[in-house]
Amino acid sequence: MEFIIRDFKVGDLEDAGLLAAMWNASDDGWPGGWTHGIPETAERVLEEKRKADRLAILVAEGEGQILGYCDLRQEHGRDDVAYIPLLNVRPSHHGQGLGKALLLEALKRTIDAGFRQLTLGTWAGNLKAVPLYKKTGFFWVPETSVWMQNFIPTALALPIARDFFAGRDWYRTFQRELTVAPDESEWQGIKVFPYRFEQDDHLFAMWIDRQAEAPTAVETDDLYVACIVGKEEVVCGLPHALKWEIVNKRARAGGAPLRVTLLAEGEAGIGLSVLESLEVADRAVIERTLTINPNVKRKEPGTPAHQVKSTLVVEGVPLVLGSAVKPMQPVEIQFGGQMVVAGKPDEKVVVRLKSNLEFPVEGELLIEPHPALHFDRLKAPFTLEPKSWTSCTFWLRAEGSGALATQMRAVCTPARPDVAPAGLRLETKAKPVTFRTLPLDSVYAWQEEESESIFIETPTLTVRVGLRGGDVSVSERLSGRQLLQCRPPELGPPFTGWRQVSPLYQHRLQQRDGKVVLTLVIPSERTAGVTIEKTLTVGAGSTLRVDHRILNGSDAPQRLKLRCQAWPGIDGKVTVPLREGLLHAPREGWGDFPIYQGDLPNKPDALAETWFALEQEGLVTGIVWSECEECEQTTLQFDLPEIPPQSHYDVAPVLLVAGRGNWELVRQVWRWAHQPSRVREERKPVVAPVLNATLEPAPLLITGPETAATLAVRSLRDKPLAATLAVAAGQGQVEVRPAAATLADVKRGSPFTQDVVVVARDRTPRVETVRLAVEEPVTTHEFAVPVVILGDSSRPVSISTVTVKGDIPIPFQVENGCLSFQVAPGFLGAMTVLERHGVNHLNSAYPEARAFQWMNPWFGGAHAYLNWVGDLRFAKETFTGAPVERQGNRGISWQGVGVACDLKHKDLCWLRLETEYLTTGGSNVVALVQRLTNRTDAPQGITAGVSLWAAVGGSVARNVLHYAQSRPRYEQAASTDDQERVLRVRRRGEYSAGVPCGRWAVIEDAPSGSALAVVASHPNARLEATDDGPHGVSVQSEQWLSLEPGETKEAVSWVALAEDAARAREYVALSEVWELP
Repeated sequence: MEFIIRDFKVGDLEDAGLLAAMWNASDDGWPGGWTHGIPETAERVLEEKRKADRLAILVAEGEGQILGYCDLRQEHGRDDVAYIPLLNVRPSHHGQGLGKALLLEALKRTIDAGFRQLTLGTWAGNLKAVPLYKKTGFFWVPETSVWMQNFIPTALALPIARDFFAGRDWYRTFQRELTVAPDESEWQGIKVFPYRFEQDDHLFAMWIDRQAEAPTAVETDDLYVACIVGKEEVVCGLPHALKWEIVNKRARAGGAPLRVTLLAEGEAGIGLSVLESLEVADRAVIERTLTINPNVKRKEPGTPAHQVKSTLVVEGVPLVLGSAVKPMQPVEIQFGGQMVVAGKPDEKVVVRLKSNLEFPVEGELLIEPHPALHFDRLKAPFTLEPKSWTSCTFWLRAEGSGALATQMRAVCTPARPDVAPAGLRLETKAKPVTFRTLPLDSVYAWQEEESESIFIETPTLTVRVGLRGGDVSVSERLSGRQLLQCRPPELGPPFTGWRQVSPLYQHRLQQRDGKVVLTLVIPSERTAGVTIEKTLTVGAGSTLRVDHRILNGSDAPQRLKLRCQAWPGIDGKVTVPLREGLLHAPREGWGDFPIYQGDLPNKPDALAETWFALEQEGLVTGIVWSECEECEQTTLQFDLPEIPPQSHYDVAPVLLVAGRGNWELVRQVWRWAHQPSRVREERKPVVAPVLNATLEPAPLLITGPETAATLAVRSLRDKPLAATLAVAAGQGQVEVRPAAATLADVKRGSPFTQDVVVVARDRTPRVETVRLAVEEPVTTHEFAVPVVILGDSSRPVSISTVTVKGDIPIPFQVENGCLSFQVAPGFLGAMTVLERHGVNHLNSAYPEARAFQWMNPWFGGAHAYLNWVGDLRFAKETFTGAPVERQGNRGISWQGVGVACDLKHKDLCWLRLETEYLTTGGSNVVALVQRLTNRTDAPQGITAGVSLWAAVGGSVARNVLHYAQSRPRYEQAASTDDQERVLRVRRRGEYSAGVPCGRWAVIEDAPSGSALAVVASHPNARLEATDDGPHGVSVQSEQWLSLEPGETKEAVSWVALAEDAARAREYVALSEVWELP
């Protein structure tokens, strides 16, 4: 087929659309798919490519479409290496040469730009691509999955290879096996990547030393030249022989000698210097010995190993070889220090030693004295077998506080005279060792030179700041888990992202006001004179403050964006404050919710609040900010204003949260930092799942034969949902019409809703369950939706007024055809009787208050209370009463009795308290509505509740309390933070107890099975039962209410009578009905 390779048009919406179409057609080419069900868009492609730091973005175009893609970038920190981040060809066009053409063009661009190596990553099961990669010069690095390196640019740049490649196509002459396996080649005792090119009896070959990332030997038609080290690792302090071999292949045909000059030098710390000039008639070998100093400086991560550089001039043609000599200490001290408790005697310190020698040794491990570190000894003998391990044990008492630094070193001699040169004494490099005292109430910092890091220790966290690279990681002390990792901030676009070799940043460290303040100075790579100062402030709590100052030291104004990347170290559950609701859902893992891009919104206008949290096994991490341009979960991007020359701009601080807790900890930090103080929260936010199907309004309450409702499926993710919805009603007594639907493109902001009618043929009070099934091709989501058949609105409710019989007032009596109850306004406004089938289920003192257990006076029944149920001030107040009829916010008609009191006590006289006992026709439910009014011009607050004393079945003797309790999952390897709800019961016993019950409690009469449920619905309510032993059970439902001047608030609790405890528990559905419906 015909196609062209061209550059992608960055910033062109039409080209972005063509590229998006390619990605949307490429799912079959990637394990697990590419889009994961979130279609790529031109707008997202446009933005991604605008941010991307690339040397080239190549596309294969044919048939009016983009059929393939390949981009190229520099490996930052290496001026000799380029990298292919991404290569793709539409699966429909595999095998037609597009991938090869893209790779060859990327190689050409790499060579033209002067790089000597090209790399890429793939996966081991990529059976189609790995042979192509190998054919284009890539080698699979063993023990990776999969990293590939290509040294074709090195080969083509060698002056000694120019004659061979002149007029020859390297691709056609390249000889190698194309197996889908790691390239494990050895040559002369070292691991190499062998390159061989042949055509018409002409040859060029080179052997790439994998550790040196350079040719260590080459061969042409005329010669063979090699530097042979003979082994991968060289022990410091031991003499090591190496050699250079030069073969004059022309001699076989009677050719002239080769004139060769050799200049070889070891890098710093490697004792070697060679200068030789010679003529090679046939074969020459030059042998030398090198010794590596034990104090040789370690290589920067991501760079080639220590090596010997050999420069040869052969007949006037230069050739540079690189041969790795990886230094190894004769004995490795595998210990860097530990956390200790100051003043604690006999802290055990175990130091592990590993031999890198090929003969046994005896020696001593030595500790440098420190005035605050008291060891039982400062030297310990050891014996080590070849290539083996041993350990030395010390006992330590540390004095003082903070980081106490010392050094350890090992000296050793051969254990037998026949295994090494006589008089050999080996000594290791001094190993820095830091003992950190546990900070119980303080914060301190210390620097580890070996890892080029600063550590900040707090009572609960360890914060590591890499001076090389600028990474910040936060770990929780008790679990040892890393909770969050932050990359260094970047200015762009484009943004560099990951670097193979990281720069070493300057820093400033201070300790003030009980906090550690660390500033990293990060020069911009792209704009000369522009610097980021990132300041991290760490105190003893769970919050870390991050400030960014952008300094423009250039002579021109700068308009930039700042990107701050962070990755959580825990999974578990994610919480996002979306405008549609507070999303709280499990992270399903890679490839599922949340897919990193396009699943959760990245624009701040989609959020109700500026924070993000993740939690797992009792640990939480999160991020809090003020304003930003983009928020990709824990990665933020800020659009900076223009910064004039020789000035600076301070970005609003970002707060990192890490520690023990859940999303509420992160949100509380946001409230402290950003929520205006005038905002009053009556209830904490209610979390929502990522997908929910229900009948609305929820829970559905039925009082008639047909009830209009909405069948709703709501998703809080941006990945569109296509599925079918099926409705199954319970027992055939409730029917939903229609009972099925097809869902398409359901996502955040685009729910599925359908008007339905719920038919209840039998309106006997109960709770039914309607089951909704949302079926996707790969899974089914099931939802159990409670439907409360509240009663029959056609049945009347009668209310008889108070009368007096002798000296005893007869209370108000309310009957609704299912139950009846009595309310006595003069008896603390209490409900004294709750009767069904002729049985009173309340334990009341009416008509005379009396002593009961620890209370005197005790009224019993069900009544309001303030502060706590035994507050004697409240017992002296006087209530009035009257019949009440109300219509709730769902249009249900409620009738009953209301009692009211304008409190007289000096501490409570600001308050008017009203309690309504309400029911509806044919219902088994009584709503207990408390209404509090602040009658003053000052803000007030109080704990208000209702208490119910039960005598279910007409007696307290056999009453059983049912409730739910959160308990750890007592399973092997389970965290005690992994809780489950367990149903519990308490029968009558000899002793009293208080029992926290959460949102509901059920009291059952064991002989008859009759049961009474008490349900708290106020979001801040707390329900607790009092088990009075043989004297029965009472339940208190209470909440704190804050009241502004003149403000009135209501709280609703529910009482339901049922045939048994199981059916009574189902009325927990009423906990979601916060206001009278």
